[in-house]
Amino acid sequence: MSLSTTNLFVRNGLAVVGGLAVGSAINMGLITLNSKYLFPMPPDVSFDDEEKFGDYIKSLPPLAYTVVFCAHYGQAIVGGILASKLASSDGGEGSGDLCCYIVGGLTMIGSIMNTVALPVPAWTWLEIPVFPFLIYYTAKMASGKSDKKAE
Repeated sequence: MSLSTTNLFVRNGLAVVGGLAVGSAINMGLITLNSKYLFPMPPDVSFDDEEKFGDYIKSLPPLAYTVVFCAHYGQAIVGGILASKLASSDGGEGSGDLCCYIVGGLTMIGSIMNTVALPVPAWTWLEIPVFPFLIYYTAKMASGKSDKKAE
């Protein structure tokens, strides 16, 4: 592996890590807003008490889940755009897109894990099929490409 290839992997790896870090901060900010201010947890509920936390999750109105969707999508969009912009242009035309896809894909996996692990309503699975489209169009937006053909 040449030095330039190593630099490419390091730069793109750091772009993904940076995108995930910033995207996660946005995600956690919205989740904190949701659980502390918009729909606060009762004082006797903590994340450590699975039964009480599960009851709290089940009692949330649909709007609370909408904020969670926005948090997940925000992580994928902002993190993906940042990763795409930080990616090395030396890796070819698709380097930024790939970094964006990785951030979006990992965000989608995290969302699936939450949906499986938490006692959420079945309709919240509707969030998952949106991710591939969201990730694709985020990569297009970040790279400045369009699906429109030149006339």
